[in-house]
Amino acid sequence: MSAPSFSVILATVHRPELATAAARSVLGGTWSDLELLVVDQSRDGRTREAMSALRDPRLVYLHSDVMGLSHARNLGAAHARGALLAFLDDDAVAEPGWLQGYSSAFETEPRPGIVGGRLRPLWDAPRPAWFPSAHAFLLGLYDIGERRRDFPSRDLPIGANFAIPADVLRRLGGFDEALGFDASRAGSLVAGEDTALGLRVRAAGLRVVYEPRAAALHHVAPGKLTPSYFLSRLYWAGRSHIRTYRVVGAVPAPAGDAAAAPNRALPPGGAAQRLAQLAGRAAVLAGATVELLAPGGRRAGDAAR
Repeated sequence: MSAPSFSVILATVHRPELATAAARSVLGGTWSDLELLVVDQSRDGRTREAMSALRDPRLVYLHSDVMGLSHARNLGAAHARGALLAFLDDDAVAEPGWLQGYSSAFETEPRPGIVGGRLRPLWDAPRPAWFPSAHAFLLGLYDIGERRRDFPSRDLPIGANFAIPADVLRRLGGFDEALGFDASRAGSLVAGEDTALGLRVRAAGLRVVYEPRAAALHHVAPGKLTPSYFLSRLYWAGRSHIRTYRVVGAVPAPAGDAAAAPNRALPPGGAAQRLAQLAGRAAVLAGATVELLAPGGRRAGDAAR
């Protein structure tokens, strides 16, 4: 059996309905030369049954008892046969032409080391007017327009929708399992595995490209639209920022600041957004401070860099 041009990797845990919709969007797309690897970390059989019901020979179901998004993505990549790997979150839906967009981007010269796609919202509840457009990344949203371009220097692809050549991912060591969401870590929202990978791609001198045609819609759950979640996520963004720095040895853009290019996924607002952004910066600073001062967290040379 010949290898497909794309291996799509979809990690999921305890969300069979969302994972099914994501899988259908990939398998029902206009690009057929693919395999879809669903990496399930659920503790029940509902997702396995849902994937089996799709009855598509291109779908490969993998189960892992080891938790963690980075582990799931590494497991999917280890089983992938395609030369190009595309990653989609289980609460996202690929739009028509998704893989065509990625294929076209990787045909440009010099070949990109990683390509990030557009992410627009699927609102599961009304968007509050106070939520700052500058923090759309917290909701897994990214849209800087209709033109393919290199990512702005302060921006990197969001893990919900990106693609990378398999040989590049292997050369860079895959996803760091010290980072990334992990359902087994109660109360922790440490992320940063996608940022760390993007930083490593840049450090290797490879292009980091935005491709608007590789578009997906990302569900925004009601629980993500509360002030408490907003501040909690930015607190953990501050902690993730420091951990990512320690892992990679490079400094990501400050999580509390606006992106270098306007993110059109959310419209800008007025005074309420500006106030929320100020509160968010304070939350980022608090998280970064806690991480720096955590026992055993500071390593020699951190303060001098």
